[in-house]
Amino acid sequence: MNQKKKTTTAMLILLAVLLLISVSYIEFNTFNIMKTSSSIFKILSGNAVVVQVNNEPNIFISSPNNSMALLKEFMKNEGHEYLPDERMSSTLVFKDNDKKIYVEVSLNRYYGMWVFNQD
Repeated sequence: MNQKKKTTTAMLILLAVLLLISVSYIEFNTFNIMKTSSSIFKILSGNAVVVQVNNEPNIFISSPNNSMALLKEFMKNEGHEYLPDERMSSTLVFKDNDKKIYVEVSLNRYYGMWVFNQD
């Protein structure tokens, strides 16, 4: 009986880890659940305003309250110009020299997510 309980517990832990990895990959395009969970925790706890979750593609999360303003300020500080006339719904467009950077913004109750794509 004790062996059966250990096997069941191990299976439940394995399923929970697989679920976390799946959600991390689907939502943030990374298998690194430690990076994903620590980033979300930093935003939820208020210890950070903007956190990079992934490099390829660049994915950042931010506080959901003013995510668009944070993105515009973040990009301005990086030396990119906002192009409001080229905005497409939830995709903001920025100019970097002769390249355009498209940033898809999505919001939920817990964080804002910025996914970067270059022209």
